[in-house]
Amino acid sequence: MAPALISLTFNFQGPTGAPCMACASGNQAIIEAFSHIIDDRADMMIAGGTESAVLPLAISGFSRMKALSTHFNDEPTKASRPFDKDRDGFVMGEGAGVLVLEEYNHALSRYGSEEELNKHVYCEIGGFGVATDAFHIAQPHPEGRGAREAMVRALEATGKRKLQKALQEGKQEGEKEEGEKKRETERREGAKGVGYI
Repeated sequence: MAPALISLTFNFQGPTGAPCMACASGNQAIIEAFSHIIDDRADMMIAGGTESAVLPLAISGFSRMKALSTHFNDEPTKASRPFDKDRDGFVMGEGAGVLVLEEYNHALSRYGSEEELNKHVYCEIGGFGVATDAFHIAQPHPEGRGAREAMVRALEATGKRKLQKALQEGKQEGEKEEGEKKRETERREGAKGVGYI
């Protein structure tokens, strides 16, 4: 519904969609927008994600999965620390993030020069990797099959560039495995200096 309303409001024409992939929906929207541009179906795309799931059903579901932070109710500033050794889950919230993606030559023609264009470019997408491990609804495979496959595909697509995205929800389960798979993939694929965004 949101993409249709945005399209109608601003008279945007061309490809539209709304991926439904839980925590990965915003990233998938960016991947799909990138693919439309690379495949010459669009010169410019708007992509991102929104979340507003602070509802009784969502809270009870994540609570039953033991995914929510519960040990820091009296100290909320200590909750939701994904990389902290004392993490115990995430905190429900609401948010949004949206990007404008544009084919390089199209953007260059709008700005007139590389110097002017570079003032407005924040990053370049080199490629992506997507995979699933078909293991559990909320936990990664103990050997990190899906994470490893996605990282290998991303490294292949980008020519082994040096940056990967990390999804850390603050749960103890699975995050150690994700970190180990990142390091293993770095070693095997020859990537150097893999970081987190």
